[in-house]
Amino acid sequence: MLDTAANTSIDEAHGTFLTVCAAKAVPIVERVVSTNSVSARWLGGAPADLVARAARYADLLVVGQTKGKQAIRVNTVRDIALLTAGRPILLVPATSSLRIGHRVMIGWNGRTEVVRAIPAALPFLKRADTVSVVTAKTARTGANEGEGLIDYLSWHGIKANLAILEPQGAPIGEALLNKANEISADLLVMGGHGHSRFREFLLGGVTKYVFSHAALPVLIAH
Repeated sequence: MLDTAANTSIDEAHGTFLTVCAAKAVPIVERVVSTNSVSARWLGGAPADLVARAARYADLLVVGQTKGKQAIRVNTVRDIALLTAGRPILLVPATSSLRIGHRVMIGWNGRTEVVRAIPAALPFLKRADTVSVVTAKTARTGANEGEGLIDYLSWHGIKANLAILEPQGAPIGEALLNKANEISADLLVMGGHGHSRFREFLLGGVTKYVFSHAALPVLIAH
């Protein structure tokens, strides 16, 4: 039964892939034809292993936002890719605007995960109209955490402003998304925090909340 369900999901995904490529006139290729045009290639196999391996040879892994019990398998594949592929992920909610990267907000706490997200975000940051570095003031995070990042970005010609977020009892993920909505951000950059006592990787609470509730695209790295 499980194998049948998995094969059905793969067939449905392949059908969607073919439909979208046809609708957008995107050629399907097996090898590089041109680096100046858009093309696509279908890779089949076990989703978790396939996505994690294929993402290693990509600059960016783009995933949709899924909710509900039916999305457990899809979310597991996404989370494993985030934690094992070594590549950043761009989460794109179905309700988000096509306008991405004009008003960028960085959720910064100085941890390794978000440090890795910054180089991946540089192409967006250099083209953004505004960049906001937001630091949540907690017992673990000081108010001056973002100053070093502001200085780093200035060396790349990026002018950013700093905002201190005081959650006041609200979950950090909720406070970040509320701030993003307040400043009309169209891209959130953050680190994906994980805890891995077991082989089944479990993402931290902030990451899980943002993945489930974000209404804007999120660029995330681990």
